[in-house]
Amino acid sequence: MNKLQTVKNTQIDVNLIHTCVIILLCALCTLQLKAEKVEPDSLDRFAVSTNALYWLMTTPNVGIEIATSRRFSLAASIGYNAFNLPDKFGTPGALSNPKLNHWLVTQESRLWLRRVYEGSYFGFHLMGGKYNIGGLTWPKILRGYRYQGYALGAGLSYGHEWKLGDHWRIGASIGAGWMYLNYDKYNCGSCGKRVSHRARHIATVTNASLSFKYIFPTHRRTVIKHVPTYVEETPVVIHETPDTAHNAIEELIYEPEKEVNDTLKFGVYYDVNQHEPIQLRLNSYLDSLRGLEILAVKIDGYASPEYTAIYNLMLSERRARGVAEQIARVLGIPASGITMTAHGDDWEGLRHKAEVVMMGDEVNFILDSNSDPEIRKQDLRALSDYRVLLYRVFPLLRRTEVTIIYR
Repeated sequence: MNKLQTVKNTQIDVNLIHTCVIILLCALCTLQLKAEKVEPDSLDRFAVSTNALYWLMTTPNVGIEIATSRRFSLAASIGYNAFNLPDKFGTPGALSNPKLNHWLVTQESRLWLRRVYEGSYFGFHLMGGKYNIGGLTWPKILRGYRYQGYALGAGLSYGHEWKLGDHWRIGASIGAGWMYLNYDKYNCGSCGKRVSHRARHIATVTNASLSFKYIFPTHRRTVIKHVPTYVEETPVVIHETPDTAHNAIEELIYEPEKEVNDTLKFGVYYDVNQHEPIQLRLNSYLDSLRGLEILAVKIDGYASPEYTAIYNLMLSERRARGVAEQIARVLGIPASGITMTAHGDDWEGLRHKAEVVMMGDEVNFILDSNSDPEIRKQDLRALSDYRVLLYRVFPLLRRTEVTIIYR
């Protein structure tokens, strides 16, 4: 009677665990999909990966990952080991029948600290699978016995990924949490006798990986949509700068033009929707002015025409103010003595740069035929070559121009 009651209690526990896992999985998926709304075509959304550590355990495995927003992704992987290891004699006259047979499915929700597929992330994972393992030299518990059953688990993990190219990544992660093990214990051998049955809850390492990932490039198409003109709503990000353009911007953080009659001019460039200058590069250029008498500093902030006019005006003001504060710190001059102007949308810069990419006629027609900035932006997005403006012209408009007069 006691044994029957124990079996029933175990079944109730297992059903409860299954229900909790399903509820958690559904809740995580729902939260991720609602966490951050972005244009689907602004992300490289799909990736496949494999865990090298799992392969060292003779277990083939594959994983997929889907970016649900700029900082959230949903990953799933499966590993399956159906191989018996070479037989050896564990006890005199008896085959140990060594094996690591199992399958394991893992789902993980990831919060990236910067953006998906780049840098560090924190994850919450759920897992489940079945196993039939034993007769192994290590760990010691597997030497004389075989364990057959199933496992469920959950845990928290930390990981980091490094770029190997535009679409390749190498990553490492480690995680710990809870596991529920339900198994039968057998004496080693092909037909060993069952010794006992147990169900255990343990705290343990639940995830470890050294993975290689390939990200499938997404074809980006221009999305024409109305952009709100009020400040209270965060503007919609129409696109992300591709890696090649991002690297070019890194090289253009400052670009000195010339030094004539004690006048220094240079530009500070930014990634999309950013306003913080890279201080080390800016400081390295300002170092040449240390100890000199600064007569005047003039700063002009600009933005590319991707957001509303009001938001771009605020963004260009933040860019100008950030550079002004840095110059004041480095050169030891009062920020109140620096002249700052926020220009917002850089229409004249767009007109000039469009000539360079052979789009001057189309851009000039749009700019001359309507003065409303929001209608202008909608017409620009409707151009068949809008991606040329997006990736070759707009990065050069996101800038702060600095003029310093000294002696």
